[in-house]
Amino acid sequence: MDRVQKLTQCVDFKNFFADDGDDGTSAGCHEMFGEMFSNFEKTWVACGPRLAVINNSDCSLRSAWTFGAGQNDLKPVIKCVVELCVSNCPSSLLLVGLEASLGYSLLCVYHPLSRRVIRTLKLDLNIRSMTIISDGDGLVNPLPDILDRLEGVLAIGSDNGLVVLVDLSRNFINGVLDGDFDSVVDESCPKKLCLIDCQTDSPATIHAKMEQCQNRGDSIAVPLNGQYTKF
Repeated sequence: MDRVQKLTQCVDFKNFFADDGDDGTSAGCHEMFGEMFSNFEKTWVACGPRLAVINNSDCSLRSAWTFGAGQNDLKPVIKCVVELCVSNCPSSLLLVGLEASLGYSLLCVYHPLSRRVIRTLKLDLNIRSMTIISDGDGLVNPLPDILDRLEGVLAIGSDNGLVVLVDLSRNFINGVLDGDFDSVVDESCPKKLCLIDCQTDSPATIHAKMEQCQNRGDSIAVPLNGQYTKF
């Protein structure tokens, strides 16, 4: 029995994922997958719209969230999860990529300690994979040129092969972690992406777009291998 299967034997875990829900948030027959945190103390497990954090030592349920709860038309399904270690938080955050039934995806930043989503971005693509290029703390892959101006960079892969670099906007995330709860953005009102074309946008245009994103609370996006006009 692998670790995820073993952890699913805890009673709280079973109850959380067995709850059918009345708003389209049932785990249903979706695939269950998970991974240990980098400190090996906990494991996250995802199934359908539900995410749980389990303590490895005693299999207790430490944190849980049902995405799209109360939003009957959203019906999100978790497609990928990535751990984000941050210097000003004792517990890692989880970046959660979800595909919604409305034809778009969401990127949510989940804070396990407070059991809440603290930032959400709307993505007009079908998300399939994610990897952190730069964590925004300078601990992972310092970046050159324009990307060095972004506050953390996440690479997102879609079902049609498009790869997009997305600004993690760590200033907004750090603000919430430092107590600015007015900066919380949940699934009900996601922020948008602002497209930058490194081939055609002038330095002045890029600077202006970055300023606009900062003022609106949105995030910069840089497609790497194709045009993406929906942003």
